[in-house]
Amino acid sequence: MKTKALLLLITAVCICGCITGCGNADNESKIVTQSSKITNDTTEVEKSGNEENQNNDTTAENEIDSETKIADEVLNAEMYTDVFQVGEKVIRLPMTAKELFDMDGVELDENQLAGISQGQDPTTIIAEPSIYNVTIDGVKTSFYFNVTTEEEKQFLSDCNVMVLCNTKNVVFPKGVKAGMPIEEIRRLWGEPDIEEAEKLVYLRDMVTDTYVVPQKTGEDASMSQPYSYFKDGAYSSFGYSYEVSIDPKTKTVSHINFDDEYLIMAAGYTINSLDDFPKPDDNFSFPDKYMYPGSDHSFDIHYELPAYMGDIFNCFAYVYEDNGQKYAIHKNRFINTIVAELDLKEYTDDNLRKYSEEIVKENNPLDQKAPELLTYSVKKDGNRAVIIFRDNTADGIDDKTRGSYSRIQVHCLDENFVDTIFSFVVAPCNGKESISDEELESADSWFYEFAKSVKTTRKEN
Repeated sequence: MKTKALLLLITAVCICGCITGCGNADNESKIVTQSSKITNDTTEVEKSGNEENQNNDTTAENEIDSETKIADEVLNAEMYTDVFQVGEKVIRLPMTAKELFDMDGVELDENQLAGISQGQDPTTIIAEPSIYNVTIDGVKTSFYFNVTTEEEKQFLSDCNVMVLCNTKNVVFPKGVKAGMPIEEIRRLWGEPDIEEAEKLVYLRDMVTDTYVVPQKTGEDASMSQPYSYFKDGAYSSFGYSYEVSIDPKTKTVSHINFDDEYLIMAAGYTINSLDDFPKPDDNFSFPDKYMYPGSDHSFDIHYELPAYMGDIFNCFAYVYEDNGQKYAIHKNRFINTIVAELDLKEYTDDNLRKYSEEIVKENNPLDQKAPELLTYSVKKDGNRAVIIFRDNTADGIDDKTRGSYSRIQVHCLDENFVDTIFSFVVAPCNGKESISDEELESADSWFYEFAKSVKTTRKEN
C-alpha cells in the first residue's frame, strides 16, 4: 500500500470542495477549509432556459422523491456512517465501481468533465482519480472515483467509489433529507453541536468521539488551530460533520452538506481491495528511511501506529485521560525520523543516564531554557531501551515558562545500539492551558508500547 502526494493533493482540494460545495454554490462549509468550490452545474440536468419548465420539473421530482420508500438499511444506519439512499438504491461507501454499476437503474452520464477517454460505458472509459457524474433511478448525482493501480489510470468499472459529492435528493442515515421540518431532524439526529439562525451543525471529532486537536497552537505544524466558533473547547477540523441549512420561512431543511474526512484521506491510498483500507483504530505498519549525508549506508525503518495517526492521517491524535482530563498525542509530521549509531556495548543504568543528559544538552545548547522544564524517563527492556525526552517550554511566554503543550522525543534504542528518534507533541484538550510533569508521565506507557514496534535495519548503499 503506497501513498501518492499528487493524489492526496487532488483529494484534499477537489473532494473537500466537492462535498461542501456540491448542491449549493453559495454555501461554504465552515468545518473544512476550501480552496475551491464545485457547483451543481456539473451534475444537474441541463436547464431548458424556461423558468416555468424548471419549476415544473422540480415539483415533479419532489413528488417522485416523496413517494419513494426509504430502505430499512438507511433508516437503521448509524448517524455518522456513509450509508445513503439515492432514488431507490442504497449506497454504502466505499464500494467498487462494479458494485455500483451492476445495480439496475444506475448509469454513467454521457457528458463527463473527467476521464482520459469519454463515453457512457464505464467498462470502456479510461479513468483517472476524479469526480464522475452518475444517474441513479433518474436522480442526478456524482461520486469521487479512485483508481486501484499504481499506473493512476484504468477502466472506470475497475475503480473504487469513495465519496458521494452531490447531496441533492439524497436520503441520509435515519431518513433525514431536504424538505424535512427541523423538529423532525432534531428528533432523528438529536440536538446539534452548533446552532445558528439558519444552520444546524452536527460534529463527530476525528473518526471517533475522542480524537481532537488541541486549542493552543505554536510553530509545530502538527498543532492545528481550531476555527473561531470552537471557543469553548478543542474540536478537530477533521472528522465527520453535517451542516444542515434551514429555510427561515418554512422552518424546513433546504440542504444538507456533509464531510467524512476519514474517507477523503483514505482516498489517497491506492489499493486493490476495499478490505485493505486501514480502519481508523487499527494499528498500521508505516515505512520510513534515513540516510546519513555522504555515508555509504542508510536505514530502513518500520513502526506501527493507529492508522489515523501516521502517514496521510497524521493530523489526527491519540487521546489519553488522566484524572478526568483528556490529553492528545500527535505525531509531529514535519520533523523527520532520525537515526543515530551509538558508541555503546551495553545499556547500563549509568550510560543510559549519561546519554539522556546528552539529549537534554542538545536540546538546550545555550542553556536558555529552564532546566526543570526539560525532563526525561528511561526504561530498559531486555537488550533494548527507550528514552522519552520532554521539552515543556513549547508555546510558552519565554524559555523559562511552562508552555501550553510539550514537544516529545522518543528515542528507541535497539539491540544493535542504534537510536531511532521520533517526534511527538502532547497537549491538553478542552482548553486546559498547560500540562504538568505528572500528567505527561502518564503517557509514557503509550510511548513504550510504540517503541516496541520500531524496527530499524541498516542497509548498505
